[in-house]
Amino acid sequence: MQAAPTLKNLSSALPERYSGHESFACRYGWLTKVYQLIRRQPDFFQNPDKMMVELGLGKNMAKSLRFWAGAFDLVDDTSARSIKPSLFADWLLDSKKGEDPYVEDYQSLWLLHWRLTSTANLAAWHLLLFETPEAESLRSRVQERLIQRSESAGRTLAQSTARQHVDIFLSTYAARASSSANSLEHVLACPLQELGLVSVRSYGRADDVVLLERGERPGLAPITLARLIADYWRLRAPSDRSLSLASLMLDVASPGLVLRMEEEALAESIEAMVQEFPTIFAYTHGIERQTLTCKADSLDAMVNALGYV
Repeated sequence: MQAAPTLKNLSSALPERYSGHESFACRYGWLTKVYQLIRRQPDFFQNPDKMMVELGLGKNMAKSLRFWAGAFDLVDDTSARSIKPSLFADWLLDSKKGEDPYVEDYQSLWLLHWRLTSTANLAAWHLLLFETPEAESLRSRVQERLIQRSESAGRTLAQSTARQHVDIFLSTYAARASSSANSLEHVLACPLQELGLVSVRSYGRADDVVLLERGERPGLAPITLARLIADYWRLRAPSDRSLSLASLMLDVASPGLVLRMEEEALAESIEAMVQEFPTIFAYTHGIERQTLTCKADSLDAMVNALGYV
C-alpha cells in the first residue's frame, strides 16, 4: 500500500502555496476528465499542446486542471517520466470499480474537500480553516493576513497574488447568489460549493464579509466521517491507537477544523459512527477526556475494513 505523506513532512519540506491555480477554481467534470486521460496516457502532462487539444481548454486553464489534479491528491507524480493516478483516484474515479466515477455523490465531495484541505498545503485554506475561529472575516483583512503570513516565512507576496488566492478559495466554496442548478454559472462552478461551508456577503462598495460558520453536518454519513478520520489518523498519529476528542477537534488539519464543526456536533457524529462500526472503533467518556480508539489490529486493517485506501 502506498504510504500517505505526513502533514509534518509536507509543512516542513514544502512552502505554503499561494498560486498555481492560474486564477481558475476546479470545475464540474474536471477531475473525472483528467483521471480518464491519465489512465490512457501516462505522459499526458508532458506535452502542453496535447493537453490543450485533449482537454479542449486554453493553456492556462489546462495548467489549472493539472494543479487541481495534484491538489486533490489524484495523481502520483513520483516518476519524472510519467504520471499515474493515485490510489485514492483509482478508488474514487475508476470507471468500473470506483466509488463514484463521476463525482455525483455528496459524500465524495467531503472526502475531496478533506484531501484538498489537509494535503495540498494551500495558504488560504490553512489560514481560514485552521487558524480563523471567528465566523466572519473581512475579505481585505484575509488578504492582509496572507501577505503577513508570507512575509513571516521570508517571502514577498504581491497584493494581486493575495487577492487572487482569496478569490480562488471563495470560488471553490461560496456559490453565487444568482447561481441555479441549470445555469451556466453552476456548470462552471466548483462542486465543493454544494457543501455549504463558506458564503460571502457583499455590501455594494463596502468590503465583502467572508462567513465560515461552525455547525452540524447532517449530510455527512458515518462511513464518510470514518474514512476521513482514518486519513487524519494516518497523517497525524500513525503510531497511536487512540485519539482524544480534543485532538480531533482542534489539531492542525483535524476533522473538527476541516469540517467546521462545533465540539458537541463532532462528538455526536463520532458516536453515530462508532454505533455503525462497533468492531472497528470504540468511544469512551472519561472525566476529563473523551477518546476514540481503533479496535482493528492496525490502522491499515481499519482502513481496509472501511473499504477505503
